[in-house]
Amino acid sequence: MKAAIETLNRWAGEALVKDEFYSYKDRHATIFIYQDDVQRVRKYLFNKLKSNPSYLNEIYQEAEKRFKYSIQHLNTYKNEVEAIKDPASLRKWIGSFIVHVTDTTALGILAELFAGYDDFWVKYFRVSKEELAIIMAPIELGIVKTFEREIALLKLGLSDKNSAKLASDYQWILNNYRQTDKVTEAYILEQLKKISPDEARAVLDDIKSDEEKLKLQKFKFFKKVELTAEKAILLDDLASLVLLQDKRKEVILRINSLFKKVCRKLLDMYEVSDQDGELVLDSGFCTWFSDFEKHDLLTYCRMALEGFCWPVDGGWLTGKQVIEKYEKETQDEVVSQNDQIRGQAAYKGKIKGVAKIVLKNSDFEGFNQGDILVASMTRPEFIPLMKMASAIVTDEGGITCHAAIVAREMKKPCIIGTKIATKVLHDGDEVEVDADKGIVRIIKEVNS
Repeated sequence: MKAAIETLNRWAGEALVKDEFYSYKDRHATIFIYQDDVQRVRKYLFNKLKSNPSYLNEIYQEAEKRFKYSIQHLNTYKNEVEAIKDPASLRKWIGSFIVHVTDTTALGILAELFAGYDDFWVKYFRVSKEELAIIMAPIELGIVKTFEREIALLKLGLSDKNSAKLASDYQWILNNYRQTDKVTEAYILEQLKKISPDEARAVLDDIKSDEEKLKLQKFKFFKKVELTAEKAILLDDLASLVLLQDKRKEVILRINSLFKKVCRKLLDMYEVSDQDGELVLDSGFCTWFSDFEKHDLLTYCRMALEGFCWPVDGGWLTGKQVIEKYEKETQDEVVSQNDQIRGQAAYKGKIKGVAKIVLKNSDFEGFNQGDILVASMTRPEFIPLMKMASAIVTDEGGITCHAAIVAREMKKPCIIGTKIATKVLHDGDEVEVDADKGIVRIIKEVNS
């Protein structure tokens, strides 16, 4: 994150983002975004739009070009890694690759900072949050729905791909930072067995229906609300920036596959034990490989598991040093009234189930079909859990966040921006997620 922000600031020619920091405590990663930085980014882009109304579209096109370049060259990077025979050279390669990845994804951060934070856009366009969610939703399918569509087409014999080709094209889609390349031809064949022809047709019908419904909702909105030409164009651009986050997600998932192989290769060169190797991967700081040899890498990774903070303004803290910094920056008071937690509905619906708190990689393994996913925020590697979940609840995020986008595609009740869900709820609590009203109710606490 820090390197991407530095790239972003270089690209803009000024320090748009000054105060963010990446924090890791109790194996729980958090990225803090301060409103001063958001306002600075928004002011910068609005000033650019005055002289160039197509500026946001140019950002989208440039970011998409970078994404496509990285995807097209993944095999080239893989071949480069295979040719490296010593740890010093591999560390150097990793350092260069990190620079490349941050250059690739930096514009996505700019788009996210500008398009996010719903309260501003609600006031700017004078709409409700529900209306904003509709008009900022992209028509184009995201990666999750695209994959489901491909499976349905193959089941009905309407695809130009066979199971092997589909597995090759989508082997990355279930990736996370611990597990990669889970989509094999066997996995595709298993999915095809699970779905009947009628269910496949229903998937395609639902996708078409959702698209037509969204287009109609947008049409009715624009007919009802009087907008200047500039604001109408801006709304279209914002929907594109939301879609850009999904495309950025795809790049990250694809890169994870290669990056894990690189990390494993360096750990083998270091002759690191399986246990210490898991320590390094659990710490979440594989990028340290470019800076540290074996002993220091293991030392700092152990400290990082206790706490880690990496401010944009330089320097980093590990171990106990980070606790004070972390707690100072996260002074949200944990308050729940009448066993209720309130947030914003990202996708409506009401469901009861068992809460599962997911804060670290190992939590993934204990997640069961139908659990209610409760997380600080979701990231690309959460997609397999989101598919299994009956509902989704997050501490952070707005209607353009990852959880909101994916929940809308999956049609799962989702409440975002609760601030305190991961602090109040516990694994095993029986809860009701009422996304119609944006309320999570505790029915029965696990220890009661």
